[in-house]
This record gives sequence, C-alpha cells and structure tokens, in this order.
Amino acid sequence: MIIQKMPYPIVVAPTDPEHWAYVVLQEQYTGLGIDESRYGQVREGSGGNIALSNGSLVLDGSGPGGHAAWNNDRKEFNPTNKDFTFEFFGVVFNSTGDCTLAGQEQLISASSGRCQWNIYRRSGQWIVTFSVDGLTKPLQLTAAQALTVSVPYDVAIERSGSTWRLYVNGMMLAKATASIALYDFITTPRIGARLNLGAYDDFFSGSLKAVRWTVGAARYNSDAGYTVPSLPLPQGSTGIAGQRAAPGAWTWFNDPRAISYASGSKLAFTGMTRRTNLDLFEASAPFTNFTRTQLDPDNWTQNGAGNVPSDDHNNAGLLRRADGKLMAFWTEHSISNVGYYYSVSGEADSGASFGAINDIDPQLGGDRYTYALPFQMTGEANSPLHLIFREHLVDGYAVWRRSTSTNNGANWAAPITFLDAGGGDYSPYLKAVQSSPTRIDFVCTDGHPSYTPVVSIYHFYYENGTYYDTDGTPLTLPINPVTALSPLYDGTITPAWIWDIQINADGYPVIAYTNFPTVDDHRYRRLEYNGTSWVDEQIVSANGGGLYAGEPHYTGGICFDPANTNVVYCSIKDGFGIYQMWKFTKGGGAWSGVKLTSGIRPSIRPFVVPGTNRLLYLNGVYNSQFDWHTHICIHDIG
Repeated sequence: MIIQKMPYPIVVAPTDPEHWAYVVLQEQYTGLGIDESRYGQVREGSGGNIALSNGSLVLDGSGPGGHAAWNNDRKEFNPTNKDFTFEFFGVVFNSTGDCTLAGQEQLISASSGRCQWNIYRRSGQWIVTFSVDGLTKPLQLTAAQALTVSVPYDVAIERSGSTWRLYVNGMMLAKATASIALYDFITTPRIGARLNLGAYDDFFSGSLKAVRWTVGAARYNSDAGYTVPSLPLPQGSTGIAGQRAAPGAWTWFNDPRAISYASGSKLAFTGMTRRTNLDLFEASAPFTNFTRTQLDPDNWTQNGAGNVPSDDHNNAGLLRRADGKLMAFWTEHSISNVGYYYSVSGEADSGASFGAINDIDPQLGGDRYTYALPFQMTGEANSPLHLIFREHLVDGYAVWRRSTSTNNGANWAAPITFLDAGGGDYSPYLKAVQSSPTRIDFVCTDGHPSYTPVVSIYHFYYENGTYYDTDGTPLTLPINPVTALSPLYDGTITPAWIWDIQINADGYPVIAYTNFPTVDDHRYRRLEYNGTSWVDEQIVSANGGGLYAGEPHYTGGICFDPANTNVVYCSIKDGFGIYQMWKFTKGGGAWSGVKLTSGIRPSIRPFVVPGTNRLLYLNGVYNSQFDWHTHICIHDIG
C-alpha cells in the first residue's frame, strides 16, 4: 500500500473582491508538486521530462514525445466571447530561438489545424494569434523584443471588451481592437509546446514560476501598463463562503463520507481525487489544515481489474471502531472481478497512516459490488461490525446484502440478502443511519427514477438481528419493499429519490428526498415520523432540472444537520443556472432560507459531519460521475 502524507492547507476565501465571481486558475510551483488546492490544475503532458525544481515548472524542450503541461479544465478556462487575463510569471528562456509559450493550437493535417489562441516567439518577435473559426487567425498582436537568456520575464495577454493587449514586464507592447468571439476549441490549453499532427513540437525550453488565468475579467485594461504582482500571488476568492479543503468528489450513497472523533476535535473525510485515487483527509480543530493519506492510489488496477474508469461511486464509507481505530471500506461501481476492500488506521483516533489493503471479496462470495455503509453494533454480543453493500446480479437488477465480523474485520460471515425488489428494473437505492447501539434505520426506494416504472419511498429498521417495519412488525427476508412495506411516499404519479435519513430529537426517523413533477422540476421535501404516521412537506424547489444530461434526476443535493433535523442544507440553481448552497430552517411551521455560496462554480452534495459544526460539499464543475473538476469544501455552520 502506498501512503503519501503531506500538508494540505485550506484555501480561505479572502475579504477583498479578487475577481471572486470569475473562474480563476492559479498555479505556483513550490517544488512539492502541482498544487491542486486552488482553482483548477495544470498537469504534466506527455514525454515526462517536466520537473519541479527550485520553485519552478521546468520544461527542458529535449527528447522525443514532447514536453508540455496543460490545463485540465478546458471548459472552465475557455474565454470565447468573455473578457480574460492570461498571465505567466517568472518565465526564463534557455534559448533565444523560436518557441511556443502557451496556447490552444493543434495541427490535424498537413494543410489544416484548429486554433483558439497562441502566444509564441518567432524571429525575435512576440506573436499572439486569435481565431474565430478554428482555422483562420484574423486577429494578431505582434511586438519585436530581443530576449536575454536566464532573465525572468512576466508575460500577459488580455481582452477587455473589444480591446486586446499584450504585456511584457507590465508594459503594453501591442494592442488591437476587434469585436469577436474566440473559437470554442476541442482540446486543452498547453504550456511549452504546440500539438502538431499528434506530436509536440516548437518547444519552449526554460522554466516559469507561476501561471494565473482569469476568465470573465480583464485585470489591468491599461495602455499605460501595470505593476506586475510580486510572488507569491495573492489568494483569489473561489466565489464561496466556505473554504476549499481538498480536491475530490463523492456520490451520496457511501456513508458516512466524513466522521468526527476525539470528542469532536478531529474529523476525517474521503474523496475520489485526481480522477483515479481514493484519499483520506484529516484535520484537527479548528479544521484549517488537512493532511492527506492515499488509501488506494491507482484505482484498483493492481487487483486485476484493468484500467477501470474513475467514478465518484468508488468513494469510501468510514467507521470509527470501538477501539478508536478508523476503518475505510470501498469497492468499484458494479465492475466484475473487482474486490471489496478495507483498511485500518495504525493508531486510534488518527488518520495519519493506514495499513494494508484487505480484500474481503472471497469471504463475501459475490461480484459487481457498489457502495459501502459500515456500522458497529456495540449493543450486540461481541460488538460486530456490519457492512452493508449493494450487489448487481444482472444489468439493471441489484440487491442489498449485509455481512458481519466479530473480530474487527479479520473474518466476515456469509452475506445475508435483506433487500430485494424482485428483479427486472427494480434495483433499490438505500440510505441508513445508526439510531442506537443495536438499531439501524433504513430508507429505500424500489428503483432508479430514470429506469423503474414507479419509484416510491419506504422505511424499515434493523434491531438485534431482526428487521422490522416502521410500526414494529417483524419482516421476513429478503424484504421486497413493493410487497412487504407501505410506501411513505407513493411515486405512482411523481417519482422520487432519497438523499438523507437522520433521527429527530424525539428519537423518530426523518427523511430528506426529492420528487420530480417533471424531469425539469425538482423539489426538496421532508418526511418525518411522529410515532403513529408520516408527515410529508415540501421545503423548497431546486429551481430546475438535473445536474447533467446523462442523469436527469441528479439534483444538487440535500442533507440534514444531524443535531437539528429542522435544519437542512441544499443545493439550488440560481438565476444563471448555477447550483448554490443554501441553509433552510423550519420555524413556526414554515421554512426560511439563507444563501451560503455565490460565484460561477456550482456547489453540490452537502454533508454535515456528525458531532461537529462543519458542513462539507463539492464545489466546481461536475460533468458526470466519471468527469469532475471539484473540490471538497468545508463551511463553519457554528
């Protein structure tokens, strides 16, 4: 197992208006690696001869294969018709020859290519080109300037309305006027080379200290030039009220995604990061500096699964055992011949190190697992661990199983199938909360609202080895919710989906869910048991439809504050269609809301860490479960 531990400081949103409403990428090279805790990432390209040395990104321009870095978040940093400022700080040239500094240009045949913008050196000149159609380059900035090797230069190109400028060392060297929209290019910006017929050429040989790309604002907009900012660059705001803790993403069916321990003075959470790794982050109060431990660094390829896709469903569920040690459980998203894994921390109440990856698939005896919901029932004999997971039997049909261990995970009993909706397109989704040392409360659907004809909501619970309906009637396993349970919400006309279950101050279950009068009309709702019946009410509209086209029933998300189930946190689309985080509180029979975030980066999938006053959520571009550019943010709700 590979353990990589490093300081991971939270990036705090400042009080100044540093372009907080715009997309900003900042990379400052520290010698420790590329800092993903900022606004995107510039990552290594092909060839591998890229180094971080003495605080610089070094591109040596030698050898086969091409040596370039590129920005991974093309959709965010694509200016088209917007204002922008692209800056390169501390650029040192090792040669005065022709080279490309950066751009979006690709030659796809001997006679044609694709271009959005490009900044390069030719015959002693700076040349910046822009394209409106990907082929022709009607706009060009040109300035003659001799270079001195080994001397740092600060270079910027900028658009302000119809005005385009080139700056070097803060001086405007060229200017043009044109009211055009740049070509919406098909690939990512590159630093240090251009892509020519599938290979890199026109290499830049040298180094640079930092890049800062702002889309949506012209920072300088001055013919007289500007004073170049000194390094390190100031922290630009992310457009959020919270703090960006770590890169990563998660689905909402692996829980707990985050836990607290050491009397609430520590917390830990997991997330799929770098699109391939599963990492755990830990912090001590006041939760302003995290450390990262790689739980599974290469997306399980060492276990014989091949190069499986990155997927936010692969996130872990966390458990603090009775002896204080932390456990993380995870698996792939319904991939055949992939195991089911767990790892244990080396010390009690510490996420600083984890032991070996243990594959318990041979003991579970199944295949195509998804999700991890671990519990420990300390009120039962031998304080067994309970691991709850889903298993796909055939495409579109899955069941939920439970396995137990009475020796802290060393051995696992044959799984019991406790939830089975009967086959076909009925694959239940399930959330759970431990309500006592002997009881777990469940909320489930009978399927997925995109595939199942009718999607209703059901509740049942487990206690001391037996499963019960809400009213205490014992249930026979496996439970078919359609035939054995009465729906709390009848989805015959309008389907629903579940998001959270908690226990209220009276000890009764409370459920947060969404329903869909139409596929473009998502509503956040609440079900609460009062001891005899369920009370159903709407909290607020999500103000629109799904998170992305492939999953029209994915909403931004809702969760309870476990300490007060009259408080929910939910993600609602603003007037620009961007998901923002809100807090809603019930008082006097009505719900009132306060907006927590702003800016153009969506905030989704909230989760309040039990035992703390910290709200976690994802902030950034979420294109699909396989493709995200998000950070896990932390917000003080105290």
